[in-house]
Amino acid sequence: VLFAKATGGAADTRPFWVVRDRVRSAGAHAVAAHWHLAPGLAAEPEAGGARVRVTAEEADVLSIATFGGAGGAFRVEPGWV
Repeated sequence: VLFAKATGGAADTRPFWVVRDRVRSAGAHAVAAHWHLAPGLAAEPEAGGARVRVTAEEADVLSIATFGGAGGAFRVEPGWV
């Protein structure tokens, strides 16, 4: 896990987190990672499913993306912890 703090440069520079997981296996496997959001936040996958947009009262508050050679896609499911 890496936190990159904004430096006060460009107007669109925002702090961000990088979470890197690596899964290695001799065979094919399905892998799932679950991100839990606070009440009042809404999540909507963007076209292609590699990024999800998180909003509060219709304002963007977070963008979560997946990348890498294996690909990946988000889906939003109701639930609670």
